[in-house]
Amino acid sequence: MGYALMKKVQPRLVCPQHDRCESPACGELIGDPQVTLTGIPEADALGHRIEDIAYDAAMGAFGSMPRQRRRDPEAVGEAVRRAIRAALSTTWNKKPTCHVHVLEV
Repeated sequence: MGYALMKKVQPRLVCPQHDRCESPACGELIGDPQVTLTGIPEADALGHRIEDIAYDAAMGAFGSMPRQRRRDPEAVGEAVRRAIRAALSTTWNKKPTCHVHVLEV
């Protein structure tokens, strides 16, 4: 039996001083999330790329978070992780291991 591993690298947040920053840019993405898939099919049964599904789930999760919560890298990581697992579970009928790395810049 093989293992499925899904890695989501990023999002990069603008400000590392999220707990006391008043900048309107704090909590915003400064780059597109990077998705790395290992042991997961390239496409679903309908031909949709799994990487695109994971990316869309990550962006949707981040975009739906209130700005205050986006300033917390752990909250961002957990929301993105859950969204990706749910999206891939719906698409692939399996819940892969998912690692989210939030980089603060």
